[in-house]
Amino acid sequence: MAKYFQVVNMEAKYNQAMRRTGLYQEIGVNTAVAAGAFVVPTGLADNTVYGSGIKDINKMTVEAPVTAATAKGVYVTDIVKVSSGSISGNEYRIGAKTIGLIAAPGEPCAINKIELYDEFQIGADNFNAPVGLNTYATLTDGSVDLTPAVGIPATGLTLQIMQELKITEGTDATTTAYLCMVVQL
Repeated sequence: MAKYFQVVNMEAKYNQAMRRTGLYQEIGVNTAVAAGAFVVPTGLADNTVYGSGIKDINKMTVEAPVTAATAKGVYVTDIVKVSSGSISGNEYRIGAKTIGLIAAPGEPCAINKIELYDEFQIGADNFNAPVGLNTYATLTDGSVDLTPAVGIPATGLTLQIMQELKITEGTDATTTAYLCMVVQL
């Protein structure tokens, strides 16, 4: 199994202002992040072209939510990559990868702002414990993963687990994922 994220029907799919570029950090240090990480913005990233002190208006720094009841907008990482490798000194890149994607430290990735009634698929490994159908999941304090819940809490981002899926990459269906809908912000 692996981390996984796939847009199904999100407002960010249709509104470019809600799909941004994010640079994941932990305590101000660039860190690797997997697909389907739930993050909150911390500010604008430094502009790598013009140097320190100049901010990049197109790239936000993001981190794990400090508290599950965050008042900040919540985003989810959406990493896009292709398979690559070297054969006889030639570098090849071909085919879309969908499972187990990771942005390396300092590598920007797409982030989608989460809105009420958004629907997406998320991997079983994006939860910190097993989940079941028609249950719920919430943000986890200090983590990019979700925590299963039996009901809807009084406040905070809440997803309803709608359907279990097997995700196929190539010819093998190896990853369990869940279709989720945002039922509370």
